[in-house]
This record gives sequence, structure tokens and C-alpha cells, in this order.
Amino acid sequence: MWIKVTQEDIDNGIKQYSITRTDVCISCPVAQAFYRITGKSILVGMFSYWQWDVGKIHNLPNNVVDFVREFHNNIIEHPELIKPIKFQIKKETVK
Repeated sequence: MWIKVTQEDIDNGIKQYSITRTDVCISCPVAQAFYRITGKSILVGMFSYWQWDVGKIHNLPNNVVDFVREFHNNIIEHPELIKPIKFQIKKETVK
């Protein structure tokens, strides 16, 4: 299954990163795209995402790890560097 993070997802994403606020991880562009495609909410970390409704943790593909890092590193000073991406996940991981 392909997940595409759009410019709209990026624009709507929370612009500040804080490890103490889970809503930041839920509303990040990757989580928004995942919800838009699958109808499932996830919590996105730096290297994985968690589907709390089924209690599963999955590793993020390398390009998504890079995207999350770039998003948090550049959103304040260089938001123009953050570009849409797409990535593939196994359909059976979405429950």
C-alpha cells in the first residue's frame, strides 16, 4: 500500500517538535497521510510508528525516517526544503 505525504499534509503538520506532546506525533505529516489513506490513526516517532488501537509498532522505511528528521530540523528556518514523499507499507500491517 502506498502512502503519499502531500504538501497539504506538510502545511497542516505541527511545526514544533516536542517529545513530551504526543499530539505532535499524531498530527505530523506522515500521520496525517497515513490517516487519510487508511482511516487509522498512528503515533509517529523518529524510526517507527505505533498503531495504538492494535498495540503494534512498525519500523518506518528509510526515506520516511529521513523525512521526519528533515521536517523537524528545517520546519522553522527552511520549510521550503521539506518536500512531499511517498512510501510503501505492507497492507497486512494495517489492521
